[in-house]
Amino acid sequence: MDKCRCALQGRWPGLQKWALSIWSIGAILTIGSVSIAYAAGKEEPATAIPTIEIETIPYIINETELLLQTENTSSEMEIQDEPAEAEMFPDLICYKEWSTEDIYLLAKIAMAEAEGASIHCKMMVIRTVLNRVESDLFPNSVREVIFQYNETSGVYQFSCVGNGRWDRVEPNPECYEAVSEIRNWANDYSEGALYFESCKEDDNWHSRNLNFLYQSDELRFYR
Repeated sequence: MDKCRCALQGRWPGLQKWALSIWSIGAILTIGSVSIAYAAGKEEPATAIPTIEIETIPYIINETELLLQTENTSSEMEIQDEPAEAEMFPDLICYKEWSTEDIYLLAKIAMAEAEGASIHCKMMVIRTVLNRVESDLFPNSVREVIFQYNETSGVYQFSCVGNGRWDRVEPNPECYEAVSEIRNWANDYSEGALYFESCKEDDNWHSRNLNFLYQSDELRFYR
């Protein structure tokens, strides 16, 4: 037993050195393998392309281009807004320096002929009287036109004068307003009306002998 122990003791340092060398090599190999594996796991693919966000900068129009665009847009709007066929009325050239009596007579004829009608209808009645004043076919003043009398037929031009209604009415504020509106007209929106009538029959002297223009409330206007 002592001999064997001695033999082992004599050989132990060499065995220790050999075992230590084997263990060191194994440890180095193990650490190397772990390092390589870790590096391989962390490495990004060679084909990967990083994503870059590009900020889009809006185009800023300069002042010259802005002015050109504004002019073109305005021209296009004017062309679009322009009516295909504008309804035109002739300018009024009538004498508008009416006397106090003229204003009263015009308001009264509107009341006598269109009391229950709209202000528009009253205005057309007034304009008809004024159109006659300006026409060569009728007298030259408001009074003479309203009270014109045909001695041959014995008929007044305006029925309200002949049937006595003229004497029974007085103009209300709307009649004076109608006179004021007519005075502010720059164009003849009556289309030159010289006659009006309230006949219920479509076939009458006016319709047979005159040009029909329009109807306002119960009155039909002619020229």
